[in-house]
Order: sequence, then C-alpha cells, then structure tokens
Amino acid sequence: NSEGIESAVDHLYQLGHKKIAFLNGSLYSMVSEKRYQAYLDAMKSHNLPVEEDMVAHGYYVADSAKYHVPNFLAAGATAILCGNDLIASGVITECRLRGFSVPDDISVVGFDDLPLSASLEPPLTTVRQERNELGKCAYVVLNSLVHHIPFCRTQIRARLIERESTARCQAAPEIKPLA
Repeated sequence: NSEGIESAVDHLYQLGHKKIAFLNGSLYSMVSEKRYQAYLDAMKSHNLPVEEDMVAHGYYVADSAKYHVPNFLAAGATAILCGNDLIASGVITECRLRGFSVPDDISVVGFDDLPLSASLEPPLTTVRQERNELGKCAYVVLNSLVHHIPFCRTQIRARLIERESTARCQAAPEIKPLA
C-alpha cells in the first residue's frame, strides 16, 4: 500500500498536479486505513497540502464516485487517486457526466490493476499488485501458522502501470453544471 500510493502520488506530482484528491474505500477497513496513511505520507513527502474537502471514504464500488467527485471538482482537484480500480471507473464516469475529460481536464489513478483497468476508456493508470504472489504468500503464512513454523515478514512490490488516464496538469478545470 505505501509503496503503491507513493508511486501514484509521485507520478501525479511529476505531471504537475498539486491538488490531488483521494477517494478511498470503506471507512475502518484495514486496507483503507493503510492506503489513507500512505496518501498522507506521500503528500507530505512532496510538500503538498492535504485538504479536508479533497479526501473522502466511500466503498470499494464504482457508485461511490457520484457522492464525492462533485465536491472534489468544486474544490479544484486536478487529479483523483482512488482506493481501487472499481472506484476509479466510477470517477471516470462521473467526470464525463459532468462534462470533464479524463485526462485532459482531470487525471485519475486506480489501485489493484484489475482486468477491467486496461479496457476502460481511457485505459486506467493504476498500481499493480501481484495477486498471484499475494495468494502464494497467504498460503505460506497460513501453512506456517498451522504447523507452528516461524516466518518473517514478506513484502511484495507494487508497480505503477501508466496508461492514458493521466496527463500533464492544466489549469484547474472550470466547474460545469449538470445538465
């Protein structure tokens, strides 16, 4: 989570984004808490402010976007980092419904690199977690616990997959009313 979120924030920062919103998953989820802390740390390491109206928790579903994207756009977000790819797919849809172009007006980044990510329009920039490796590690840990075998911490490296949903930052997009 830390490495993945850091690479996503760094990617957006390198593209000139300074107002990076974060739409996370479920409040009180361990994964959400880790990703939120990683977002805070990454923003701090890039000397970027974390604005209260630029952070929200939804659920790990696309529908979460409709409740939060309007607020992010009104606050001047130029990029939205999402807690997973399903949320990001909803963010892209919601931006389009409001007359915004991804990535020309706003950049969007997901997390997980689910199979749908490459087929979204535009294809989603996302953080890849090697799900097969995660599964293998889970098996080793569980097997070790069952057989009382000590094990150490295992770390799997996240990797940013750059696709077409991010672009160089333009001026903050103008808020367009819903038709």
